Amino acid sequence: MTAKAILALLLALPRYSADTETAEQRTKRLETVATSINVVSESATCSGRYEGKEGCKRFWPLSAKALQRLLITEGFFETGFAQRVHEGHCLKHECDGGRARGPWQLQRNGLMPIEAWEKMTDAGEESTRVGAFYAARKLAQDFNACQSMEGAIARYATGSSCTWSGAPARVRFFERLMAKD
Repeated sequence: MTAKAILALLLALPRYSADTETAEQRTKRLETVATSINVVSESATCSGRYEGKEGCKRFWPLSAKALQRLLITEGFFETGFAQRVHEGHCLKHECDGGRARGPWQLQRNGLMPIEAWEKMTDAGEESTRVGAFYAARKLAQDFNACQSMEGAIARYATGSSCTWSGAPARVRFFERLMAKD
């Protein structure tokens, strides 16, 4: 799947109600998200531009498409890809009280070096790509620990448990995205 196709899925999602950007600005910002999701999913599966590339180490166990759809799902449920959050301007009650950053609401943990955390401060290309990469790494870790999509989603949301009451709704959303080409 291309970044253009991912962008089409992102643009079809409901717009976050507090966003103030124009349609053109939103499209440009979500292009950055789409490109990041595409590059990271190919890297995580050693496919596309990374297929056969020396040094590529696959860390996502399923297809690139599954990772793309899962990153869309998590970004949508975590933040609605809200402009303010993506740009690093969370309100006090958002972003886990300031402990999380970016569309995927990542918290600093053992998977993420401080250098990566410090880059996740805005809606720029590097910041967004770093966020997508570490969200993918966390989801891969969670999938491997729980051995199911529902478990991975639950563990991503809770930090430790392979079960969570909100996971089934996210799985259904993910499955609907998987059914789209």
